[in-house]
Amino acid sequence: VPGVSVPEAVLERMRAADRSGRAAEEGVAIACETVDALAGRVQGFQVAAPFNRVAPALEVLEAVHRAR
Repeated sequence: VPGVSVPEAVLERMRAADRSGRAAEEGVAIACETVDALAGRVQGFQVAAPFNRVAPALEVLEAVHRAR
């Protein structure tokens, strides 16, 4: 996405997770960590269900709910 910067540490986590077949799980973990880190500093979060997979999006929404 133009203008979006992803820290190298996050990219490396995703590369390692991809090599071990756990990219989806790691992506959810990173999203939940981001919610925890930013809760109270932003007005909201946009959560999408990639490839019509609702379960990972629901996990992130649960993290948003816990962070409130």
